[in-house]
Amino acid sequence: MIALRGIVGKEPTGLLAALVLVLVGTTLPTSGANAQETGQVRFRFEPPQGVSYVVDGKYRLSDREITLQEGRHNFVFWAPERRMLDTALFVVGGQTQDVRLSLRYSLEYVEHRRALERYEKQQRYSVLLPSIATFATGTWATVSAIRMIRHGNVLRDLKDTYATLSDPVSIARLKQQDLPEARSDLRSARSGFYISTGLFAVSTATVMYMKQRSGTRIKPEFKDNEGLRFNGLVWAPGEHGGTWATGLTYIIR
Repeated sequence: MIALRGIVGKEPTGLLAALVLVLVGTTLPTSGANAQETGQVRFRFEPPQGVSYVVDGKYRLSDREITLQEGRHNFVFWAPERRMLDTALFVVGGQTQDVRLSLRYSLEYVEHRRALERYEKQQRYSVLLPSIATFATGTWATVSAIRMIRHGNVLRDLKDTYATLSDPVSIARLKQQDLPEARSDLRSARSGFYISTGLFAVSTATVMYMKQRSGTRIKPEFKDNEGLRFNGLVWAPGEHGGTWATGLTYIIR
């Protein structure tokens, strides 16, 4: 602008020459920028699948190899269940750079895994332990029933024998020793059968109740807040300048 004021009072040809110099001076840097070299960036991700990224706040891509102009570029990387990584890379013209990136699990996903493990543990033990108790008491009830039947048969046989005995010594031993022992064994077997049967009924009812309760327990769901933030506003260049694009993720069942 200073050079232009100094030439205004001269001939039109001088003004035209000055304008040409100004145009040349402003055009040369632009031509140099357009001739700027490009370089390639080749990514190696962990996890190997599902990684997306936004370049310079404008372009959302998932390519594993891209070509960019030489210079500093901003990247935001993200993958499902992973934490966003906001970083900058300097692209060197005429070169291919190998970049290895490992995306850490997001805090929300780590907490979700813990909650899911607690849920599965509750589901497993709320049914497993009562089921083991039911099996044990059922086995005890079965053994007690067999024992009760066996001692009942022994007592009946002794009574039948008592009716046929004529020897006073044998009769006395049967009345004073064999019959009392058989009756005691039968009472013990009958008591065990009643107790084991009652516990079996209680444990069976507990299993049914815990199964019903476990069916109403809500399984933890993962809400990927990192994904929602990554799917936020991104500038998408278009034919008439561009537009802001946004994305939201909903879980549909």
